[in-house]
Amino acid sequence: MADSKQQGYPLAPATILPRSDEESARNYQSSEQAMKKKKRMKCLAYLAVFFVLQTIVIAVFSVVFLRVKSPKVRLEQVTIANIGNGNTASFSAQVTVKNTNYGRYKFDGSLATITSGNGVVLGRFAIPEARAGARSTKRMYVVGDLSPTAADSNGNLAVSVAANVRGKVELLKVMKRKKSADLFCTMTINFPNNSVQNLVCKETKARRYIDNMGEEREEEEESYLKSQKYPKSDETIKPYMNNIIPPPKRKETSNKCFVYILSLIVLLSIVFLIFGLVVLRITAPTIRLSSVTINNVSYNSSREVASLNMSVVAEIRVQNKNFGPFNFGEGSTAFLYGNTTIGVANIHGGRVGSRRHEGISVTMDVVHSNIIANFSEDFDSGSLKVMGFAELRGEIHVMNIINRRRTAVMNCSMDLNLTSQAVRNLLC
Repeated sequence: MADSKQQGYPLAPATILPRSDEESARNYQSSEQAMKKKKRMKCLAYLAVFFVLQTIVIAVFSVVFLRVKSPKVRLEQVTIANIGNGNTASFSAQVTVKNTNYGRYKFDGSLATITSGNGVVLGRFAIPEARAGARSTKRMYVVGDLSPTAADSNGNLAVSVAANVRGKVELLKVMKRKKSADLFCTMTINFPNNSVQNLVCKETKARRYIDNMGEEREEEEESYLKSQKYPKSDETIKPYMNNIIPPPKRKETSNKCFVYILSLIVLLSIVFLIFGLVVLRITAPTIRLSSVTINNVSYNSSREVASLNMSVVAEIRVQNKNFGPFNFGEGSTAFLYGNTTIGVANIHGGRVGSRRHEGISVTMDVVHSNIIANFSEDFDSGSLKVMGFAELRGEIHVMNIINRRRTAVMNCSMDLNLTSQAVRNLLC
C-alpha cells in the first residue's frame, strides 16, 4: 500500500530525452554523424554552385572581353583640289580605324588604291602604320594624287577606294590575334566644284575586291610603301586639309582598364563565395545552462526508501549565430539522476534575433521518491551527478528568403551538493 501511494515522475520518452548515459552517448554520436554528413553535403553543394558561377563568369568574360573582331576602316571628310592645268588633282581625306575590341590594335602601313568604275587606277595613297587603343578610334590624315581625265562631260567621276589594313589585336598584354580590316568606299567626285558626293563605305564589297587583286596587289603595295616617304606626323599633312576642320584630339583609353575589369570580376566572385559561406550558411542554435540554483532541499538517503524534494531555478541561454532570427515553439527541459527523470519543465516559444542570445528562466519542482539509483552512496560522497537535457525546434529566416528548420539540443551535467545547496562542475 505504501508503494502504491508513492508519487514520481515517469521516465522521459526515448525519442526526446535519453534514459541512460549509454543510450545518451549512442544517440549523441549518431546525431553528430548525421550533422557532419549534412555539413559535408552542404559544403559540396556550395562548391558546386561556386564552380558553376565561376564557369558562367569565365564564359561571359571569354565571350565579351576575349572575343576578337576585325576593326572597321572608313573614309571621312574627303576633299578635292585641282592642281596646275587640271590634269591632276589633290585627294585628301581622313581615315578612321575603329577598334571595338578590349585590346589595342597595332597595324602596319598599307596602300589604298583609287579606281574608276571600269577598273582604271586613278591614284594611290598610303595609310601609315599606327595603333588604335582599346575600344577607340584612330584618325589619320592622308593625301594623294588623282587623275581627273576619266571624268564625264559634266566633270563627274565615280570612283572607289580600296585598301587592306593588317595588324594584331593585343589582349591583356598576353594574347595576340592577327586581324585585317578592309576599306572599300564609293563616291562621286565633281571636279568643277571640287566636291564629293554619295560617300558610302561597305565591308562586304571590300573583301571581294581585295581578294580578286591577289598576290600582285601585295607586291605592288610593298614596293609602293618602300618608295614613299609618307610623313608620320599629322602636322605636316594639315596644309593639304584647308577645307577640313580637324576633329578634337581624343585621349586613348589605357589598357589597364581590362586589368581592372578582370580584377573586379575576381573580387566579385570572392565576395559572392564569402557571402554564401558566411551569411547564407545556417547552423543549429546552441542551448546552454548558464546558472542553476536549488532551494528547499529535503531528502531521505536511507536504502529502503530514498526520496528527494527540492525547487530548481535554471537559467537557459539560447545563442543564435546565424544572420537571421530563430523562431522556436514550445519545448521542454528535464533533469535526470542516473536513468531516472526527476524533474520536467516546459519552455515557452520565443524568438532569438540575428546573431544574438536570449536567456530563458525555468523553474521546476523536484518531488521524487523511490529513487533506484545509488542515492545513499552518492550522498555519502557529498554530491549527486545530475544530467540536464532540453530541446527546441524552430525555423531560421535569412533575408526573408531562405527558411530552414533547425533543432537546438542541450546536454549538460552538474554536481548538486544537497548539504550546502550549491551547484558545481556545470558542464555543457
